[in-house]
Amino acid sequence: MPQSSWDKRLEGLQKVIMKPIRFNDLRLTLIDAVDARHEPGWHAGEHRHPWFEYNYVSEGCLQTSFGSASFLTEAGSFFLIPPGVTHSNRNAGTEADDGFCLRWQIENAADDAAADKAASNFYPAFLRTMSAVRPYAIPNDLLAGKMDQFFSSDSVASQQLALLDWLLLMYENWNDTAEMPPAINTREEILVRQATLYLSEYYAEPITVSELAASLNISYRHLARLFHRITGVTLNEKLNDLRMNQARILLRGTDLAIKEIACAVGFPNEFYFSSLFRRTAFITPSEYRRRHKNSRLPAE
Repeated sequence: MPQSSWDKRLEGLQKVIMKPIRFNDLRLTLIDAVDARHEPGWHAGEHRHPWFEYNYVSEGCLQTSFGSASFLTEAGSFFLIPPGVTHSNRNAGTEADDGFCLRWQIENAADDAAADKAASNFYPAFLRTMSAVRPYAIPNDLLAGKMDQFFSSDSVASQQLALLDWLLLMYENWNDTAEMPPAINTREEILVRQATLYLSEYYAEPITVSELAASLNISYRHLARLFHRITGVTLNEKLNDLRMNQARILLRGTDLAIKEIACAVGFPNEFYFSSLFRRTAFITPSEYRRRHKNSRLPAE
């Protein structure tokens, strides 16, 4: 199987594995960091584990199921599985997926001799918020920057700090929305599928999500809330995911200039396209092309 694009970057994390990080009454330990490249047709049956598992997808897409619910994680997004949750994963596209997996453990350090007794209530809130199964798209430059800093830091202390900052930022984003969304009904599923089909068909054009809502004869506000609740990403994030996926295909299999690829996937501004690409792939379009040139895989 071809090598994961994350192999080298993950090697630099080995020195922080099994080295606990303290924050108030929380003790965080990174216990593993591995690449997660899978060939088409890959499937992991139902299983559970005693640690938190963070899975970032940089290429392709994965389908995760737990109980009667499931969600799709596409390139530029991740999903979090807390301890003890029985789940299964499978490759959901027609091409290989790639990414990485981080496994960590959190413990209550309130009884440690060095614990700050005045700040001994953070662990329960952190555990409660991080204990929901959820997909998530990288929402902003700040979170992407924390993730990038984690991989680029060159000392144990700076990597530990970057990892802690990264997880605390996730916690802040999720703190008010830790409950799982209610089950969806057939009508809602149909609307989301139609919205996804519309975006998949017209992603290369200067469309707006307001036009999409009008095509479905519902309000933009209702569609936006519905789409985010069911998929875990916003309409704009989904549109950008589709555009980035097609851009990767063009970078791998054509000699088009970066500016031409940007226009072909709906970005008249080459510099904005390059910036967004780096936020999701953590490398520039040119670097991606050098690594994957002539890997002519079919689209998802």
